[in-house]
Amino acid sequence: MVDMQKHFTNFHDEIKLDYEDNSLLRDYRDQVISGLEDHLDIDHSFSHFLQGSYAMHTGIKSIDENIDFDIDIALSIDMKREDCVNPVTAKKWVKEAMEKVFPSAEIKIKKPCVTISFAGDSNDENVHVDIAIYANEDGNYFLAKGKEFSSRENRCWEEADPKELKDKITNSYADVDDRKQFRRCIRYLKRWKDEKFNQENRPNGIGITVSALESFYPYSVTDAFSGKKTYNDLDALDNFVKNMLNSFSETYNFEEDTWYSRLKVYLPVKPRTDIYEQMTDKQMNDFKDKLKNLSEDLEYAKNTLDEHEATKRMNKHFGDDFIIVSEEEVVSKAESNAFVSDYPSA
Repeated sequence: MVDMQKHFTNFHDEIKLDYEDNSLLRDYRDQVISGLEDHLDIDHSFSHFLQGSYAMHTGIKSIDENIDFDIDIALSIDMKREDCVNPVTAKKWVKEAMEKVFPSAEIKIKKPCVTISFAGDSNDENVHVDIAIYANEDGNYFLAKGKEFSSRENRCWEEADPKELKDKITNSYADVDDRKQFRRCIRYLKRWKDEKFNQENRPNGIGITVSALESFYPYSVTDAFSGKKTYNDLDALDNFVKNMLNSFSETYNFEEDTWYSRLKVYLPVKPRTDIYEQMTDKQMNDFKDKLKNLSEDLEYAKNTLDEHEATKRMNKHFGDDFIIVSEEEVVSKAESNAFVSDYPSA
């Protein structure tokens, strides 16, 4: 069998986004937080914390040419929803404060957050900062949802528990190395979905991450003598994808008189909604088909002796950061190994 672990390790090194080692992201994070502290002029106390892939340690580099990096900041305002009946008003408070700090940045009120887009900085890198606004009612969080000009029925304070979600994911495994493999496999699938989907309501990062809570299991082999664990990401990822596929259920579409497969992934915290409920039946079928294709090629890579073809198939799913081993390199390594094994011992 081909030793694929080194290829997955190299791939992971290419796509991993290490926020704490990225001074640009740290600078923007700190500027946004200090800007809120200095310019958010409201009659309520507030605090902040990090959320999203930044906080969960599952970030990957973007393949979107318009976004190099993004970061999620949660703003918790100590107030009751009755103090600000229209959640978009709270978003406008934040937008106005950020406009004072970043007059040249593009700042938009989107449905789940306020987004600040920094483009053309000194490093020619595009950074997005998403600020999610919560009303904190004695430790109970409600997320402000609604675009700037949303009608009443399209805006609300939605019950949420962002800190508990972060804790569940970051503390998913007591063993440090198991947890690292958990995060690696989430990153692999996040890059896969970025490569394979570009429509609206596509599979998203939080859906894959929560799926991992239910469908991922660490895979390693322990040496009986040394006790050393050797991790196999290919097997772990293959099992993860197969478990996701087995979680699809058949649902009947009465309008089209057709059966469709759906994967329902519920947030493990409030509001416990199905993360994929916005995906249409056809989009969900496409999701399943692409998972099947990935699963078939992962299975091939597990069983083949052809390193070139195995890495070529992984490149097809994960993109150019998964390097293809050339046929010439495979032949060269085979000849080298043959020479070593044929060389007479002393």
